[in-house]
Amino acid sequence: MDFGPVPSSQGQHAPDAEALRFPAASRRVKIGLVFDRYYPELHAGVVRAAREFDWELGQPLFSLRGAEGGLGDCDGVLLVTASAPDVGWLATLPCPVVGILDEAVEAEASGMAQVTLDFAEAGRMAARHLLALELPHLGFISRNEGGAEGLLGKSFMAACRSEGLRGFSCQVAPARERLKRQIAALPLPCGVLTDDDALAVELIDCARDLGFCVPEDLAVLGVKDVALVHGRSQVPVSSVHMNLEAAGHAAAETMHGILCGDLPADHRCVIAPKGIAARESTAVPTRGAPRISKALQKVRQDFSQPLTISLLAKEAGTSVRTLQRLYPLATGLSVSDDIMARRLEAAAGLLRRSRHKLQTIAAETGFRNAKNLCRRFKEAYGMTPGEWRESGSASAA
Repeated sequence: MDFGPVPSSQGQHAPDAEALRFPAASRRVKIGLVFDRYYPELHAGVVRAAREFDWELGQPLFSLRGAEGGLGDCDGVLLVTASAPDVGWLATLPCPVVGILDEAVEAEASGMAQVTLDFAEAGRMAARHLLALELPHLGFISRNEGGAEGLLGKSFMAACRSEGLRGFSCQVAPARERLKRQIAALPLPCGVLTDDDALAVELIDCARDLGFCVPEDLAVLGVKDVALVHGRSQVPVSSVHMNLEAAGHAAAETMHGILCGDLPADHRCVIAPKGIAARESTAVPTRGAPRISKALQKVRQDFSQPLTISLLAKEAGTSVRTLQRLYPLATGLSVSDDIMARRLEAAAGLLRRSRHKLQTIAAETGFRNAKNLCRRFKEAYGMTPGEWRESGSASAA
């Protein structure tokens, strides 16, 4: 969510060290939450840390404007925003502020500790993923003017150039019909990295309206891997997993360290991306794919059924060893990892759209039982299915 510009001010500074003392032991620490942009996975990481530290979390505020009125009794504030918040009241708070930002800003300008996402590495990861598809054209598409000059766009374009491919970059129009015209003018086939998952979903919708095949004509890769967003797509969206749950937890850990006196008020840390969550939007048939196309189709259609490598090899008319060699070339994942990813995606969708019991969801998505679903879900998402629902990841759509 982007709530637009906020009131400007000058002279922001970090709170005095004396003001950052740990609250009296007679009461629980109260932490305020302000979301300029809301990510359920990040919120879940904060919630997990709050349980570990026995914090009281204040009711989340979803706009920077007027937020100071709800933070007066807080011992610390966690702020989620895209860049340096130009908000004068941050400097007046008698408590530390930890910002979770897309890109780092000068400490003097922010007046707060910072947890940032490593978009430079995300751009390189994205380039490696799209380059492996062996498409003749690659590009970076952004909603924002100058988006290609940010860390994500710069590192992506540089990685493409290092492999001898001159990529293109463009800013897309907000109007859907203009966006369609821009997509129609793209050199096809091509692969594109967008600056967020929401834009990836919109590109896919427009491309399909134009009669393009995704991913064969246009392969689309998003960023942040926010299930609340990419779950709306007609085609499952591949995305750079930015480890938002870990970022939320790290921000809370930073706050705890500041309150305890173990970290300075301007502490910084960077969260590395977890990897590529490969899904159908970049599943371009590459080397060897025609030989295993029946196996790929079987997995896409029947992932919730008991599937073995030997059964899929028989379906494709090839050996187990050949299937194991060719499958990652076509999908970027091993057979078992692709099946598991599709089952987890389906389970997350049911959690988002329904109130079914876990046993029912497990049965419908290929997990043997609720216990197995919970174990696999937590390994992949950093939280149990119940915590996922509780954090709002499932119900906010």
